[in-house]
Amino acid sequence: MEKAGTGIRRVIDACEANKNTLEFDFTDAFWITLNSNKTEDNVGDNVGGNVVDKRLMKVVEIIKANNSISAKEIASLIGVTSRTIERDVEKLKASNKIKREGDERSGYWKVIE
Repeated sequence: MEKAGTGIRRVIDACEANKNTLEFDFTDAFWITLNSNKTEDNVGDNVGGNVVDKRLMKVVEIIKANNSISAKEIASLIGVTSRTIERDVEKLKASNKIKREGDERSGYWKVIE
């Protein structure tokens, strides 16, 4: 327990070093509110966005090669979950990159150029 009190100083020092603001609230509990200095131009966001963009392009290429492929099959090819591909498909449909022709079982994907 001797080091428990030094945690507050370490949190303050880390926030100051990263230019984050923080607030402490001592009531019947101990609360810390951290305000991140993260911006929209943050490199991490751009890298994450690039990964998603590349994956979306890969999904379109896979659909071009096999327009009756399922989300599960695409997920297996790319190495992500089926749910991730389902979200990607929704993004591609919303941006008019692909559309579904026919029903879910016997239909096929159409890539819009």
